Amino acid sequence: MNVTMVPFGNARFSKSGKLECQHGADECTANSWEQCAISLYPDFEDHWPFYLCLEKSSLACGEGAGACTIKAAPRCARSSGLSEKKLKACVDDPEMSMALQHKFAQLTPAKHQYTPWVLVDGKLSPSDGDKILHEAATSSSSSRSSSSSSSNGSSKQQEEEQRRRRRRQRRQ
Repeated sequence: MNVTMVPFGNARFSKSGKLECQHGADECTANSWEQCAISLYPDFEDHWPFYLCLEKSSLACGEGAGACTIKAAPRCARSSGLSEKKLKACVDDPEMSMALQHKFAQLTPAKHQYTPWVLVDGKLSPSDGDKILHEAATSSSSSRSSSSSSSNGSSKQQEEEQRRRRRRQRRQ
């Protein structure tokens, strides 16, 4: 299954080109942390733990979550095994962070009406994502083929080990 996270929400660029986030500048910065994680660690398995940690922190912070969420970003990076230094350098680089904001703005469906806007096989999730695992499992394009593979278990283990090594190297 292919999962694409798009941390932009209801932000927008004004006619003058200024970035405006629904919940203020801190939300824009929190989005930058997530965008940088996705950009620097493009494999879902690598950036998802950070993304999830930051989103859970935001929920725990409650009203006015922006500043509280930003404070959680370094802890989330460390607990997820991502380089806090690399992420912070990305977030603090005005050109890079703005380029990512534009990139994720382009990835955000123009006609989304709320967040999260969850699509499964290009169709809006009837459950708004709270039953995403069931929807993905029953989705026609996520069904698995019944054909067997000719590779043996040891080569699969070697491939998995190589993927793990590449992920560890990218994190450093």
